[in-house]
Amino acid sequence: MNKLYLCVAATILLAACKSVGYNDLTPSKQPNNNLLPVLEIKTDTSIYPRLLDIGKKKKVVDKRGNDAKNIFHKEVQQNIIETTGANKGSISLRLNYENTVNNSAYSAVGTVSLLALGVPLLFGVPFGAKTQDLEVEVQILNKHKDVIRTYTEKVSDTEYKAAWWGYDSQSIYRKLAAENLKHALENIRYKINNDAPEILTELK
Repeated sequence: MNKLYLCVAATILLAACKSVGYNDLTPSKQPNNNLLPVLEIKTDTSIYPRLLDIGKKKKVVDKRGNDAKNIFHKEVQQNIIETTGANKGSISLRLNYENTVNNSAYSAVGTVSLLALGVPLLFGVPFGAKTQDLEVEVQILNKHKDVIRTYTEKVSDTEYKAAWWGYDSQSIYRKLAAENLKHALENIRYKINNDAPEILTELK
């Protein structure tokens, strides 16, 4: 009976977890009076593997690299450069460092909850958590391919596995990586805006 109950509870639990949606992968559009001219957008997200190990000997296609490309393109096109005009150079994204680890404290909470037949988990008690450290680099080059600015941001965030408000074992990686990247790019955007008058001169 307990085994049947746990199977049903596990099914409900996984179905109740959130998935990554459009808003998670879309940076917010911000007013900007210091837009740079049109720049070619380049990305290097090779730090992410082709397959992602999500535990229990299960591997899935790692979508974080493609997510990062899409997020960067949207951030640049919406908040950093003009959409029309002559191309004056390029702006590139490179992910220099990434490390995602389990939060053992929440894994222990999940184990204890299972001893109580999983009831706490059905009410949204976290059954796991992951923390990602990410280093993001953005470079701006002029049309002669000279580097005129390099910006680097180190960010860290934690997301949770939980019913109703948290994520499942696969989605948590995408959500974590997307939030970290959006945060880093937001900080870099502020720096670019501050440097915009000088950058505009150097891109001519």
